[in-house]
Amino acid sequence: MRTLAFASVIFLAALTQASAQCTLFGSPGGSGCGSSTPWGIPTIRCSGAPTVGNQTYAIEANIPCQAATPMLMLGGCLATPYRITGPFGAGGFCGPTEASCLLFVGPSIYAGVPGVSTAPPSGFRFALPIPADPALRGGVVCAQMFTLCATTGGACIGASHGLFVQVQ
Repeated sequence: MRTLAFASVIFLAALTQASAQCTLFGSPGGSGCGSSTPWGIPTIRCSGAPTVGNQTYAIEANIPCQAATPMLMLGGCLATPYRITGPFGAGGFCGPTEASCLLFVGPSIYAGVPGVSTAPPSGFRFALPIPADPALRGGVVCAQMFTLCATTGGACIGASHGLFVQVQ
């Protein structure tokens, strides 16, 4: 609980001035990392509107692989996504995939928020309560989820597409 409160404070303190929205960066299942078969690529989405005073705001994930505790990285938004290549080519950390594996968050990382399982084995939630502080209106942060997926040969990297979050 203390880690979550600390991450929320860092998340909120890092917001820069800029209306409430949650916009996809990349395409769900098409610009993250993972394996097309047998698991799939992790995806994330906003749960609720990122508005001042929304204590239930969260980002939810669907992680089709057997995952370790996923981490949601919050930070600045890269002007141009960075393509990550793996040992199996673009996006191929868990074997060949059609996904492009793009990094959307950086170069500054403000916080890493651990996920909480909501619908085992693939549902996770990252709680990001937003205080009722008008100074947060217009704040912007980007988010992307990363995890280790269990495979028969060990573990590999799973990552989602990105989200652009702007507080209203």
